[in-house]
Amino acid sequence: MSKNNKHMNFKTLYNNGCAENYINTCLWICIQQYIAYVLGIENSIKELRKEADFDEESYCQDFNFFNSDHNSGLKKMLDKYNLGIRFYYANEKDNVISLSSYNEEINETKENIIPIVNFCSNNHFELITSGTEHVKSIEEIVNEKNLLFFNSGKFIDLNKLSEDEISFLEEIINDFCKTKNYIDSIKFKIEKIKFKLFKMKNFFDMKFDDYKKIHEQMKEISAFVSNEINDSICEYYKNVFNMKQNEKIMMKKKLDNLLDNIKKNKLQKEKLIDDVNDLNLQLNDYEKMILEKLGRD
Repeated sequence: MSKNNKHMNFKTLYNNGCAENYINTCLWICIQQYIAYVLGIENSIKELRKEADFDEESYCQDFNFFNSDHNSGLKKMLDKYNLGIRFYYANEKDNVISLSSYNEEINETKENIIPIVNFCSNNHFELITSGTEHVKSIEEIVNEKNLLFFNSGKFIDLNKLSEDEISFLEEIINDFCKTKNYIDSIKFKIEKIKFKLFKMKNFFDMKFDDYKKIHEQMKEISAFVSNEINDSICEYYKNVFNMKQNEKIMMKKKLDNLLDNIKKNKLQKEKLIDDVNDLNLQLNDYEKMILEKLGRD
């Protein structure tokens, strides 16, 4: 299901980064989703990783752009399907998460280009279905094919289910989709907080550098005054020292408030992440019920 969030100017297919006992596998899920929707080929994450010469036993190994073996392996796998990838970054501005211009391409001359967004705040990848200027939208294909992807990496084609199957699965499937959409809304909030924390951390570091400079200036003034015998000069620098001391106190208050806000936002982010994890457990339960009823467990 595609995201359709008023705070985002593009749509994606959700994935939680885990499938088939693999973690940190969001990039492979994007590729799997594109191949399933656009090429109509069903492939497991394990098969795709194997075709890219990835270590099958490294269940937590993430794709690394700076690893030449990873890049060459990915290119080899993409060549097999005549595919390329165009990577975009997501940035937050004016309460909207937008796509940047595409940042990197692999096999850019291929006919089918997979548009993938990197949510840089947590290095998470998702397949873009619409919202890019340089890649043909696949939203229509996604809606037409009506595939239901599970967290395990398995998926079913709802268009191929019988009327009886649709009838007794309808309520569970609706609950599954509602839960997935709710996760999407929470994930947007998490992304916003991560962008906010990134900005607050940079601002804190900048102000803390200013705080340290004031501290060093006060030390220099104290050393100068202790060696100065001219009373008028001493009085002047004592006044400067007092001004710096007041400035330091005010700066300390601002830093404390900023640090307190950072902590509050971190706690809020962690709470939302816990909520998403709980909801993903619900998705797993729905998946089990659906596949059991279809006799595909």
